[in-house]
Amino acid sequence: MASPSKWKYLISFFVAVAAITGLIIWKPDYAWNIISVAFGFCLGSIGVYFLGVLRRSTEDYNKVISDVKFLRKRNYDECNRMDFVFNGVKINDYFDCCHKGDGKRIKIIDDKTKAFELDGLITNSFFTLMKSHGGSFKQNKPTVRLDDYGMINDQLVLKTSRSTYFNHLATNRAIDCFIEGHLTLRDIYEPGPKLSPLKESKMSNHIGVNIFVTIDKNGKRYLILPKRSKESTIAKGLVTSSVASRLVIDRFDDDLNGEETVPFAKQISSLVREKLGICCEKADRLETVFLGFGRNLYEGGKPQFYYWVKFPQCDEGLYSFFLESVHCQTRKDQLDADTGLMIVDISTLKYVGDDTFKALRITSRKEKRTYFTVEKSFLANLFLYGDIVSSQSEKP
Repeated sequence: MASPSKWKYLISFFVAVAAITGLIIWKPDYAWNIISVAFGFCLGSIGVYFLGVLRRSTEDYNKVISDVKFLRKRNYDECNRMDFVFNGVKINDYFDCCHKGDGKRIKIIDDKTKAFELDGLITNSFFTLMKSHGGSFKQNKPTVRLDDYGMINDQLVLKTSRSTYFNHLATNRAIDCFIEGHLTLRDIYEPGPKLSPLKESKMSNHIGVNIFVTIDKNGKRYLILPKRSKESTIAKGLVTSSVASRLVIDRFDDDLNGEETVPFAKQISSLVREKLGICCEKADRLETVFLGFGRNLYEGGKPQFYYWVKFPQCDEGLYSFFLESVHCQTRKDQLDADTGLMIVDISTLKYVGDDTFKALRITSRKEKRTYFTVEKSFLANLFLYGDIVSSQSEKP
């Protein structure tokens, strides 16, 4: 079935054909003129369309370079290498792992009155940096900035404040955008080999969230995977973790202070419900595990928190719900929206290289082998998930 946007284009096409036909019937002496103008208009429209496609296809690389070879050339510290094995296949990448979940309580010291301010050089280049997101849907929203972290009396303490999504787009998410000649923010603020400490960083550094959502059924474990829209600010058209988002707060002055074994548990539960469309009744059966957090080198040290949300026993109704969600439509008013979901048997998930995986995809009709390319943060989510599963002596 065609999506609403496709129907809009089809209707517009048939209306245009009807109008041209009407004009030719009404003014047959000008038929060739009408056809020439219509042909020129169609040709121009096609050119504009493909120009937009080309711009979106190169946009991500022009503002954030996540290629392993590029990061290696930047001489990032070898301690930031992420080497692990999943389902018998080796995976190598870069990731600054700051803390692995250990089940202990984590203290959050939140200053909701403190707002991040852009450095003067970034402010002067703000419009140039924002133009690098020309093919993306943009909306300014409050974000939670990670100012610092550390161990105090054997307890992890997180210090947070506030920033905005536009600050993020002008810093972490445009770190490789040329601002003057071939000069970039990475050259100035994060040249390597080590990342700047969070308390000294000039990046917005809002907390990003990646969540693996799994469902267990008949002795098998399935992983829910969405695909990003072509208008997202990063990873256009790529597969992400089940939920990949900023840490969403309702208001700028939301209070996040407290101690939890799962940091930001309330916000994580809301994100899963909103992104995957799970009703409150089903969400009550969720079991959430905090896997850890780290900093993405490719976005200049942006902090990313990783979780595993599982349905230990999935009934037939819930299983059918997810199978029927594979054709969900993108919400045009949502940042970094998804275009649909797929469900894969996680025991068949294998890395084949260049951020690409193969797996057995489950649909309501059949199972089939599929290949898909993932965003970089998915690899860190997989690394931390595999680590905790191994420690629990479970099969992935």
